[in-house]
Amino acid sequence: MKEAQLFAKDVGPWLAGDFMGKYTYARTDSKNDQGVAQAGTALSMAKLMAIIVRHAVVLDGDAFKHMEVLLHDAVDGPDTPFLTRSQPDFTSDTLRIPRKKITHIKLGFGYLKKLNGGQAVGSEVWRLEGLFKPDRVYAVAFQNLDWTKTSSEDLAFMIRRAIEIYE
Repeated sequence: MKEAQLFAKDVGPWLAGDFMGKYTYARTDSKNDQGVAQAGTALSMAKLMAIIVRHAVVLDGDAFKHMEVLLHDAVDGPDTPFLTRSQPDFTSDTLRIPRKKITHIKLGFGYLKKLNGGQAVGSEVWRLEGLFKPDRVYAVAFQNLDWTKTSSEDLAFMIRRAIEIYE
């Protein structure tokens, strides 16, 4: 991760959870929550997604291939990405992100610690292909979407608008 420049002043993403509950793993304190198994900025997670999909740094064995397959398979897995859901999460299909445009995804759902409000939050990082222009590909990430303060629809609007303006 250092080679990929995902660290700033020796601070970077923390990825320790196995998502299956089979292993004991180390937790770390993040800036906005304590004792977490995964942590990182949206930017570092988007960079990590791009690095994994592009195999952009040298790793031993087939680590990239294995992770890439997991991220690809998660798109059609049992958990629906937050910004691709239909009603009641979205009142308009023109705002939600089409699931078929997401090629790889890491979904996250959890609760902040009581000290930080205890509310449910969602996080995702995806590889988004051809949202507006068929030849454009983006790594998109958001962290700790708090549905008590905003909505998936609001976030999807901002992502769509940012890409539209950029293009």
